[in-house]
Amino acid sequence: MNRFVVAAVVASSLLIAPPAHARSLLADTAISTPVLDMIDVVVRRREVIAIDPARSGGTRRAALHVGEKVLWSGARGRVALVGTDRRLLGITTGNRGWQELRFKVHESEPRAIAMGDRVLVVLTSLRAIGLSAVGGGFTESLIGTTESPREVVAGDNVAAVITDRRLVGLSGFFPGFAETLIGVHEDVEFASTLPNFVSIGTESRMLVFRGTTGAWSAERVSLR
Repeated sequence: MNRFVVAAVVASSLLIAPPAHARSLLADTAISTPVLDMIDVVVRRREVIAIDPARSGGTRRAALHVGEKVLWSGARGRVALVGTDRRLLGITTGNRGWQELRFKVHESEPRAIAMGDRVLVVLTSLRAIGLSAVGGGFTESLIGTTESPREVVAGDNVAAVITDRRLVGLSGFFPGFAETLIGVHEDVEFASTLPNFVSIGTESRMLVFRGTTGAWSAERVSLR
């Protein structure tokens, strides 16, 4: 069933910056990681079931369409995902039910999937798709026809997509993608991640995406 590569993904959307007071409050809050698995997924012949013992009722169900094939399913921490040949079904401990996102005409099945405890990202031929534990549903960004994804990294609470044009971050504490541009000749030399932040180094800058703020920061520095 697990036909997708669980690791990489891509691109971005709108920069969504949380209010200053929310950033300050969260930054001062101790964030424990990793998260114990709080949700599970069961695939049956005609439906998929999210099992969330902490929620009243314990299960949330989504019917499969006639002829629909489940290609991948997985759960970690607060997030879970089912990929079929027609759509994505995602759920978090904060959602009341399954969130659905249908594939577009001529869009490929997921090429890669990355999951943390509070985030997940999916790459297709046309879009980068994300789901955060605090979001109301999927967030997405189109991949430019001349844009090339290079690498995806993920920690427990953060994920980042590196392309030849931009860096895209997703936090498990804020909804939506946050992006920052990189220069035409600014090559990424390394990327590393810890549970709550991602560090990207180019020949002239260090860029850091923090899950506690949901935003990128940059410092000019020589790494040679």
